[in-house]
Amino acid sequence: MHIEFLVEDRSTEETLCHLLPKILGESITFETHFFQGKEDLFSKLPGRLKGYKKWIPDDWRIIILVDRDNEDCHFSYQLSVISYQYLVE
Repeated sequence: MHIEFLVEDRSTEETLCHLLPKILGESITFETHFFQGKEDLFSKLPGRLKGYKKWIPDDWRIIILVDRDNEDCHFSYQLSVISYQYLVE
């Protein structure tokens, strides 16, 4: 299994790079991709997901990780809509 992490900033990426090997072990590989904040991630997400949909293997997973920043549920809903639109349809 392989996991792609899409994160909103470099500090989150650095944290994951330290924690994930200890959590996932050697049988699960991962790659992190950071963006320049939530807005950058959100604007580039459709293109990224379209690309994944064309070639992603069945044993790969994509995790989009953003911090809450006192956002309401609308942000989570938008993220779900974009993910469904570009990965499932």
